[in-house]
Amino acid sequence: MASNYDDVVCQLESVGLIFDSLVVGKLTRCKVEGEGEKRGWYSLHEITLDGGDQVLVGSYGIWYGDDNGHRKIELRRRTLTDEQKAALRARLKEDRKRAEGLRMAQAEAASAKAERKWGELSSGGEHDYLTRKGVGAHGVRFAPEGTRIDFEAADGKIHEVDVAGALGVPMCDTAGRVWGLQFILSREHSAERIQRLGRDKEYWPQGLDKIGKFHWLGGVPETVVLVAEGYATGASAHAATGLPVAVSFDANNLGHVAQAIHKKYKRVRIGFLADDDAFAKCRERSCQARLVVADSPSCPACGQMHGRQNTGVVAADTAALAVNGFVLAPRFADEAARRAAWLDHGQKLTDWNDLHARAGLAVVRSQIEDGLAGVGLATAPARRAAAPPRGEGGGGSAGPVEIRPVSSLSELLERFVIIYGEGDVVFDRELHKLVKLKDVQNLTLSREVYARWTESADKQFAMLDNVGFDPTGRDTMVSCNVYAGWPTVPKAGSCELLLELLWYLCSGERNAEEVYDWLLKWLAYPIQHPGAKMASAVVIHGKQGTGKTMFFKAITRIYGTYGLTINQSAVDNPRNTWLASRLYVLAEEVVARKELHHVKNALKDLITGDTVYVDPKFVNPYPERNHVNITFLSNETLPVILEDDDRRHLVVWTPEAPQSGNFYRMVEEEIEAGGIAALHDHLLNLPLGDFHKHTKPPMTRSKEDLIDLSLDSTTRFWRALVQGEIEGVRPKTIALSTDFYKLYAYWCSQIGVHAAPMPKLIDTLKKKHGMKVGRKRWSDQYKTHGPHGVCMIPEHQPGGGTVTVIEPERPPDLQEPVWIGRLVEAFRAAVRDYKGGGHV
Repeated sequence: MASNYDDVVCQLESVGLIFDSLVVGKLTRCKVEGEGEKRGWYSLHEITLDGGDQVLVGSYGIWYGDDNGHRKIELRRRTLTDEQKAALRARLKEDRKRAEGLRMAQAEAASAKAERKWGELSSGGEHDYLTRKGVGAHGVRFAPEGTRIDFEAADGKIHEVDVAGALGVPMCDTAGRVWGLQFILSREHSAERIQRLGRDKEYWPQGLDKIGKFHWLGGVPETVVLVAEGYATGASAHAATGLPVAVSFDANNLGHVAQAIHKKYKRVRIGFLADDDAFAKCRERSCQARLVVADSPSCPACGQMHGRQNTGVVAADTAALAVNGFVLAPRFADEAARRAAWLDHGQKLTDWNDLHARAGLAVVRSQIEDGLAGVGLATAPARRAAAPPRGEGGGGSAGPVEIRPVSSLSELLERFVIIYGEGDVVFDRELHKLVKLKDVQNLTLSREVYARWTESADKQFAMLDNVGFDPTGRDTMVSCNVYAGWPTVPKAGSCELLLELLWYLCSGERNAEEVYDWLLKWLAYPIQHPGAKMASAVVIHGKQGTGKTMFFKAITRIYGTYGLTINQSAVDNPRNTWLASRLYVLAEEVVARKELHHVKNALKDLITGDTVYVDPKFVNPYPERNHVNITFLSNETLPVILEDDDRRHLVVWTPEAPQSGNFYRMVEEEIEAGGIAALHDHLLNLPLGDFHKHTKPPMTRSKEDLIDLSLDSTTRFWRALVQGEIEGVRPKTIALSTDFYKLYAYWCSQIGVHAAPMPKLIDTLKKKHGMKVGRKRWSDQYKTHGPHGVCMIPEHQPGGGTVTVIEPERPPDLQEPVWIGRLVEAFRAAVRDYKGGGHV
């Protein structure tokens, strides 16, 4: 054993290193008294002196940030030769390099763990710390249920701790890399651990490199950046001024953070938001009396030197000196009350957040602006104070979207998805939209961070098929969802006049109550079930001035950015970007009379189709799930074309005259007083009963009229024929196809419509109305003809709510050619009479 073994043990133990026995020949990490991490280290080597004695030489220390606290082992009353001294110096230098390399490796490993954990945290949430401090969540995240962190306990074993509900604050460098996390524990979820630790903050993971690392609030600095110790102080200052703030996490890190910021932003002045640590407790363990640091260097209770200083101000002054910065300390209006609060009640008022809580943000802003003016800096209003976290007040915003720069690799990895095969197209998970890769580069504060993202194996990829608008959240194909949540906020209030207006619009129908009830539920269902595609549409038409637009534009506003009012030009535009990401469309006069049949099929697909194809600029056309529900408004009597068996449309013809008096002005006043949010709330909570998206709309008199107006000439002719409405031409007969068409063409000329070609007439009536056709022989008094094309014309007899179809029947005593011949001759004669005696 080395002759100085016990002496070396004493030297190591004197600085607090904890070990069972000394390890010789390699760098060894160990714990330190009062510390949970292995901050201590030593590196020992055995050499032989000239006299033959074996001794231990080497170095030791304790890591604090980037300082390893290096000390040499003292050889008391020992003499080394010059060669031994030189060898020892070389070995100690090598040991220092190895210790620094090991420390850096540990910091790198801690950074990797921190970035992974940061990616697991949620960007939305609440925390009692934020409520208690009266500040917002700026660039922080929240630990969801099940979040756990590991640490090495005093027994050397790895333990896991549940930190669900904790606030996660990233500790980053100027390139945005996350090196560690500060977890502010929730008093609700972690009360026991807070009590055991005696604090509510934990730095994680073990081995993190905190020196020069900070949390950034705000954008790129233009003239000044503020540096604060704690998050609450930084958040108060940022909220008051809108200026960028760096949180250094403790006073000893202020200088390191300032140096890092100064290196990156050389022309920016750095101001230090000092904690005024004017109050402390006596350092003597037997005393611990409360005292005011500036009163005396000795404790008023025990008379000993209390050993305290105003750490916050001293550290800020020192840091400011190194970067030509300036110090701002909070000033409290009643210094005597502040002093008494500490001495009598143990309540410290020391930092800018305390000033915020006591005096308000206006005072914080005023004092900071005074300080800036004192060092010659302009106090122009901040460009924009920090916005509340996304999600408060709905998934979107009625105001402009705030686009903030990205500072960290972890945010790039989490936020952006490269769309493979589409060139430089990226999906932004925060803004829920496709952007260009160049936009991501411009948004990133540091070129180094952007380069690390492009080279990272962890960056996300998706196909264009995985980009979609899915308010339901049930489409397994959609991993990049452009739906950002419901964009407006319901609020209980008065919407009685809006509902009265809707009732008035429906009141002209004979079944007005049924229509009003169905329409209200049709409006409510997709609000209660976001993304629900109704299997029907609504048509409201009538004279101007009845309030159609007023009510349904209120509905459109409930949908925020997902609602849209369109006109004919939107429908005609082949680049139909207006369809992208829509839940509700209000179509005003979208069809001119001459265009009815031209756009009928396109509108039908919009109402019933599962998919729409969006064709934006700079991006290839892509399919999107159809979630659009549509209401048509028109002053025309024929706003849309309906099939005679239509089951998709509710049609309402509004009353002839507008409401009397100042009714519409009162509706506008209700809207201005919050009526739309109240209508939103009413629809959101409306009982739907058994109503669902496939519930068929009720038949109305207006719909019957519209169907009749929409009939094409073939259907209109068929109805007139089988119901016996063509003079002299009786149904329940058989006609040659050529004779049948001649009757149809003449009938069309009489009512002023264009006749369809004969093949279309026969095919339409056969497929749509079930007319029987065939090729048959027929006989007249001279000979048997054919086979020729014939049409079987039934008779329709309405009664009891149903229609009885009666087909022509051959008498048993007549052969078929004879029977058909007699009917053909009779039909020809009837048509001849109908035409006024002309030859068929």
